[in-house]
Amino acid sequence: MTFALSASSDDAYANTGGLAADGSLYLWLVCNFVAGGPGYGYEGGFMSFQGDLLPIDYAPITGGGHWDAAAQTLYLSNSGCETPRPWDPLLVGQLTVTAPTPVAATTWGRIKAVYR
Repeated sequence: MTFALSASSDDAYANTGGLAADGSLYLWLVCNFVAGGPGYGYEGGFMSFQGDLLPIDYAPITGGGHWDAAAQTLYLSNSGCETPRPWDPLLVGQLTVTAPTPVAATTWGRIKAVYR
């Protein structure tokens, strides 16, 4: 089983394109086992976020979770693939992220002119 980040609350594999205006990304549990096989899940999990996208909030949808904004970590608890079709991905939660703000290119002369 693995986790996936998606731009869609309907499709675990929607992971291309731009970020939604509201900054929503969805965390999915992808069970990766054969149809009709046994169900699997997890008792707990820990994720740490680094890079350009900065998570600012987490809302659990299935199972529990705790978002530590200061440490940029997510603690997950008690979820699994107990759906009518356990081989389908399971929506676990919604992350709200902020993207880095682009900065306009400028020159040293222009910066000096602002402060004259």
